[in-house]
Amino acid sequence: MSPLIFACSFAFAQDPAPEAPPVEPAPPVEPTPAEVPPAVPVVEVAPEEAPSPSPIQLAERPEGLGVGVLLGAPTGLSVAYRFDDPRHAVAAGLAWSVSSRDVQLHLDYQLVLKRYESVEVDTVDFPLYVGVGARFRAGDSPYRNDPNFGLRVPFGVAVHPNSLPIEGFVEVAPIVGLFPDTTVYVDAGFGVRVYFGVNG
Repeated sequence: MSPLIFACSFAFAQDPAPEAPPVEPAPPVEPTPAEVPPAVPVVEVAPEEAPSPSPIQLAERPEGLGVGVLLGAPTGLSVAYRFDDPRHAVAAGLAWSVSSRDVQLHLDYQLVLKRYESVEVDTVDFPLYVGVGARFRAGDSPYRNDPNFGLRVPFGVAVHPNSLPIEGFVEVAPIVGLFPDTTVYVDAGFGVRVYFGVNG
């Protein structure tokens, strides 16, 4: 081997290649937070409540509370209440008599004895009733101006349409006065009432 080649080989053996500088790791990339859409306010809408039924409304037929007029002797206001059992009712009247110039108040219990049906009109029936009650009368009549309390025994017949809240009636009521003296009277008249259903 020539001295020149040996010297070059020796030189390469003595000087190793320089080391590459260390590579610094790249800084971690923080993830970009996803954009959150702004919250939409939620408005709760309360459901519309159904209108509550009126506590008093017209009945479908003569039942419940009836209010009307009584014409005859005497004449005035008439009120009745028919129970769920159509055979039973209570009736009251506040009336006055022009001829005898007195005012009377009566209250009766009524019992339907029989209910007749119309042959020609099947939507109307005719209850036949009898009752018992009390009557108080007071006035300034020249014939009987003292207050009087007595018993009534009314009996009559009514007209009941099955699909209308109306009642017509004709009634006769013998009266026996008990206080202050014993007397006998007879009330007679006819009337009409309109019935209202009462909701609890």
